[in-house]
Amino acid sequence: FDLAASQWVEKPDAPIIARISAYDPVTQRVFIHRGATNAAYLRSFDPLANDGEGQWYENGTPNSGPSWVGSMNMVVNPQERKLIAVGYYQAEQWDISEFESITDPDFDPSAVMVSAESLPQTGGGVLINAKGPGLAYDSINNRVVGWAGGINLYQFNPTPAMGMDYWEVIEPAATPDFIDINATGYGTFGRFQYVPAFNGFILVNHPEENVYFFKN
Repeated sequence: FDLAASQWVEKPDAPIIARISAYDPVTQRVFIHRGATNAAYLRSFDPLANDGEGQWYENGTPNSGPSWVGSMNMVVNPQERKLIAVGYYQAEQWDISEFESITDPDFDPSAVMVSAESLPQTGGGVLINAKGPGLAYDSINNRVVGWAGGINLYQFNPTPAMGMDYWEVIEPAATPDFIDINATGYGTFGRFQYVPAFNGFILVNHPEENVYFFKN
């Protein structure tokens, strides 16, 4: 969407039917993943390539990554340079640091092939086992945070202190009047987002429910 012109601009169609996607604000790339038995389905879209026309690239190494992503959610941690996918009993990550060379005129995005790595799961079972959990990047605290029902959030720490879990449960300071917030059966996906201006998270769980806000 072109904000200046207030209109949609057509770009090249994606080469696959993607099930999850995430935006990288550092390189302005969009990553998509389909998931299949042969999981070489990680693609990236560079909107600045071809004089602004945009171009898709295949960047996933064969047989790496989740085999089913329809009930996962994906987000980029731009500071740690990680692409993270969580949900439906799976947790994976990709190192996307090589894409930072996008400003180099000799950089060839098609030459970047990244493999998925297992993401530590300790402490995050509720979030990881959920269908399409909410997943967002907290830019102030540099953390990926998720929600999968209830009043607690789950924060991923890639370098936890000794004896601590990788996923930390974030509980509200005081128990709210509403405690039975059930995630919809099909998943939350993008209806859970971080709002930097308020250092908090907003949840639009259902059209017939209130909108919820969790302040850090």
